Amino acid sequence: MTDDHAKPITNGLKINTTVTQFHLESNPSLTAQSAHYLSELIKSTKTLKKVWFEGKPNVNDEWIVLIASALTVDRSVREIIMNHSRIGDEGAKAFGEMLAINQTLTTLCLFNNQITDVGPKALTD
Repeated sequence: MTDDHAKPITNGLKINTTVTQFHLESNPSLTAQSAHYLSELIKSTKTLKKVWFEGKPNVNDEWIVLIASALTVDRSVREIIMNHSRIGDEGAKAFGEMLAINQTLTTLCLFNNQITDVGPKALTD
């Protein structure tokens, strides 16, 4: 899948009222442009409960800033799975800031990323 595919898919999911999970695994062709499309989807969805980005080597702190920002206004997504990516301490900080605001998210998985000893503190501050 590429950015050209991500746009119509995320646009379609914005108006869909039945899909509750969106799994986007192992798509190395997606760029930060797709992260923008996904953040817009997260901001506007009312039915999406779980978003899964596992195994994406291109998911980095730039992606996370967009996704975390969307999650500060989202009131439906309950689970974000972002394992096996390149999320670092800046991404952890963005998620920490989001968690201070978002009262809906119940699961945030960040296994096997590039978060150092600084990251967990950023998540809890």
